[in-house]
Amino acid sequence: MTLDLVTRQPSTQPDFPRFEAGAPWWGGHLQTIAGALPASPRDLDPYPGERLSALVPDGTGDRLIATLHRPAIPDTRRCVVILVHGVSGSEDSSYVLRSAIYFLNLGHPVLRANLRGAGPSRPFCKLQYNAGTTDDLVHLVSMVPADLRPNGIAAMGYSLGANVLMKFLGEQRSSVPLKAAIAVSSPLDLAAVSRRLMRWDNTLFQYAILSQLRTESIKPAAELSEQERDAVLGTRTVWDFDQTFTAPRNGFRDAEDYYTRSSCAGFLEHIAVPTLMIHAANDPIVPSEAYLQYRWDRNPKLVRLLAQSGGHCGFRGADRHAHWHDVCAARFLQTIE
Repeated sequence: MTLDLVTRQPSTQPDFPRFEAGAPWWGGHLQTIAGALPASPRDLDPYPGERLSALVPDGTGDRLIATLHRPAIPDTRRCVVILVHGVSGSEDSSYVLRSAIYFLNLGHPVLRANLRGAGPSRPFCKLQYNAGTTDDLVHLVSMVPADLRPNGIAAMGYSLGANVLMKFLGEQRSSVPLKAAIAVSSPLDLAAVSRRLMRWDNTLFQYAILSQLRTESIKPAAELSEQERDAVLGTRTVWDFDQTFTAPRNGFRDAEDYYTRSSCAGFLEHIAVPTLMIHAANDPIVPSEAYLQYRWDRNPKLVRLLAQSGGHCGFRGADRHAHWHDVCAARFLQTIE
């Protein structure tokens, strides 16, 4: 099956614009770098943030932290959008900030979430999120104030955060507390991603991700044994990190067991709400094979949007005011509001 065949959209789907890479961001690696370029938090100044928190009722005492923004001119037709960051990210990740600004400008309230132990939640959490920890999404959704709920809640996840979101939707099925979802550059097969990161041309990306994971994992609030701390500091690849730390810490047999049980591909057919899945053929981190091989007709709730270019959470086009995945996500939400 070719990518051209996959990208054709039925006439019932939203009119998504075609992605064209903007100069000089040609190729998957440069697009990925463009997506990670800093965004200015000052652009959120017109939308003062409200710090919210929720205690995780699992006996750990961990507390999740998020920031809520309300649009300057509320639009009663717009749903709340929860933004879920990727691996080693937080509510302050550049792609989260850019999406927040874009949706707020359209009149959507926005909740910038932090998974357990990420960003501002790190001082309040002993444990740390992983690709399969979906329970905490229930508590993040519960933070949305009652006065914003009448128009429903949508969630948009990026990379590992998208995998967590898709797995959550599949587990919850028809009882999910969301009306729609968007996944950007979601892994479908975590083992394939871990192997892809070990390629020579991904040396920079692996180094950046692993460095941030190490730093995040050994911060003072995290309760680590000396053995766990040594394991974290001794890792040389993301696979090694998951093999020696993530898997044993979270009750998995090894990295392969963690990847198999946490990958969202096995949960997609159970998703019961409209869900847009955005991916690029030249994503250097998430291989496209899983997207090409999956039987999308098994679940009509899934809308796949596969672009020839865009990298990993990049999608930097000629329009410098908005990234392509944000434009497509907004059009998708408009069709269900």
